[in-house]
Amino acid sequence: MLYVPLITPFTASGSVDLDGLSSLAVGLLAEGATGLVALGTTGEPSSLTVAEREAVLSVVAEVCASRGAPLLVGANSPAELEALRDRPEVRGALTLVPPSERPVCANTIDAPAAAASSAERE
Repeated sequence: MLYVPLITPFTASGSVDLDGLSSLAVGLLAEGATGLVALGTTGEPSSLTVAEREAVLSVVAEVCASRGAPLLVGANSPAELEALRDRPEVRGALTLVPPSERPVCANTIDAPAAAASSAERE
C-alpha cells in the first residue's frame, strides 16, 4: 500500500490552488497510489486558515470518495478530530505529541489518546 502525502499548491497570488490540488490528487491515484494524506506536514496545515484547511479537506475527500480511495488527515486537536467523524473516506488521523511534552513513551501514547478521547465526548 502506498499513501502519498499531498503538498498544498498555491496560485501566483498566494491563494490555495484548489483546482491544482484536485488535479494532483486525481493524478496520484491514477498513477497507483492506494490513498492520500491531506494536511500532513508537507501540506502546510499550520500556515493555512481554518477555511483553507476545510477547503483542502473537502477537495481531497471528494477525490478520494469518487475513486474509493482511503484518506488520512492531519488533525491535532479534539475539534479537528471531531470534524473528521462525518467523512467516511477518512480512514485515520495523523496527530502530533504536543511540543511542550518531553518525548518519552508514556507522553507519546497518552497525548494522542487524550485528544481522541476528548473528541469522542464532544
